[in-house]
Amino acid sequence: MTFQQACREAAAEFLQTVVLVDDRATFGSQTDAAEATTDEADPLIEPDEMATVAVESKTAAPLPKKQGEGLDAGVITRGFAAKGLVCAVLKPEAGASLETETLQAAERADILVLDWEMDDHGQKAMEIIRGLLKSDHERGDRLRLVVIYTGISPLAPVGTQIANEVQGLSAGGEPLSLQNRTATTKVVVLGKGGAPNAPQEAGSVVDATNLPDRLIEEFAKFAGGLLPNATLGSMAHLRSNTHKLLARFNKRMDAPLITHHALLGSPKDAEQFVADLIIQELEAQIPLGRVSRTYAGLDSVKAYLEHSVAKEGAKPQILLNKDGTKAVSIELQLAQAVVEQGAPALKSHFAKFAETAQIEAKSVEKELGRDKIADKLYCLTGSSLKDGLDGHEAFAVLSSIRRSYTDVSKDDPDALPSVKLGTVVHDGTYYYLCLTPVCDSVRRAGDRANFLFARLTEEKKFNLVIEDGGTRKRLLVNRKDVHIRTFELKPSQDQTIRARWSGNHLVIDRAPPIEKGLPAEPDLRWVAEMKPMQAQRVVGSVTSNLARIGLDEFEWLRMLADNWSG
Repeated sequence: MTFQQACREAAAEFLQTVVLVDDRATFGSQTDAAEATTDEADPLIEPDEMATVAVESKTAAPLPKKQGEGLDAGVITRGFAAKGLVCAVLKPEAGASLETETLQAAERADILVLDWEMDDHGQKAMEIIRGLLKSDHERGDRLRLVVIYTGISPLAPVGTQIANEVQGLSAGGEPLSLQNRTATTKVVVLGKGGAPNAPQEAGSVVDATNLPDRLIEEFAKFAGGLLPNATLGSMAHLRSNTHKLLARFNKRMDAPLITHHALLGSPKDAEQFVADLIIQELEAQIPLGRVSRTYAGLDSVKAYLEHSVAKEGAKPQILLNKDGTKAVSIELQLAQAVVEQGAPALKSHFAKFAETAQIEAKSVEKELGRDKIADKLYCLTGSSLKDGLDGHEAFAVLSSIRRSYTDVSKDDPDALPSVKLGTVVHDGTYYYLCLTPVCDSVRRAGDRANFLFARLTEEKKFNLVIEDGGTRKRLLVNRKDVHIRTFELKPSQDQTIRARWSGNHLVIDRAPPIEKGLPAEPDLRWVAEMKPMQAQRVVGSVTSNLARIGLDEFEWLRMLADNWSG
């Protein structure tokens, strides 16, 4: 399938809930609705009408509505149901706060749809958007699609007003769309069918029956990508299997869990056992191999490159030096071959590259060799060197760092990180990586505990990238010249070394001086935590180097030793 089809399929599998807010939402035709509002003597409520949730509004004085501003909630909800989505329609009524109820509902919604003109020239819609941006920022950015679905014509002034009055949103590359700085929230302006719109805005006018399909398309365009599609597909499988998981983890398992607590005699270890058990079961419920093959396998990557070149005009390039001053454009087919075959796919093009870049063929051969090509692929998808390098560093953080201090909530005491294998700290001068095994980082009684750390250096060569204070740091764990030191740290009440908030930083208390009169050591700053397997790899590299046996031997025999493996 094409890349666009993959994006849409992943989005359609993932999406489940939509919240729609419209003060003219009715079930049935607009004519029927008008008659219903004038017939106050009729106490009967149609069954379908009970599906609309009444939410009161602060503004009582109505403004005249324009053609096309009505909304048939019955058509909307049935249309979404046909796509496997549940749509809640909130209909404002005079007398109370719309924003609070909408924010509460929107917190769990995959997509939020807002009417623009709710008798206030868009003020309620913008206030809701501001509230969501604030809430998402405080809790850590999440992916959010907000759609303004309005009968106002033309649509362009709506997008302009949002860009001017909602801080944090700016116009994106597409007409009538806005995004925040981190590209995690997108606001799209769509017109209701039947409203008169400018010819250039015809593509943004959608009738109620086609709205579900259009929202899936908008979400797919916003969220779609190789890794995002794989993630959406994985989460869709997880959502579908939630009740299967609950059936396995049923209340009959409570008694064995209590026995585990009693036999272990360590509440923290028992809690971690439960957490690990759930994580392992969650992983078992997702067919990760099939999902990753479908959405991020070789065929998907080729389709992505084809879409980038054919639909978005991207120009794949191969760099011929590190700073990007020498680069050559390549055809789509060659870019796809590089993905499939690696560096050998370029070999037959060395002469052409040298001629194009006006450099020696030997230089091209050297720079594009297997051992040096890693930093020559930053522009393979058509991005600039700066954007390509930034993306590679971000992926390095994603692949090796479990969480950074910006991921830790100040409102959740249980989220405070402990010091263990893979913890990265800063002592005011250097970064250090904790080498103490996990099993030795718990049940630390007394007022001090020794933890082993390896110093990380900032050099041209690096094997770890972290985020610290909004800045990426390239760090090196030099296994052949490792600087190891011990920090004496102060255990918390739960007998672990746990960070605490001090202003905007997470700090780790140093143990008090053994001798009276000595100054206290400055606290360490908790920076990040590596993923367990990545941290274990670093420890294995350091310890294996320390365990090497050095001896004099016949040099010829030493150099041929690799042949022993056959």
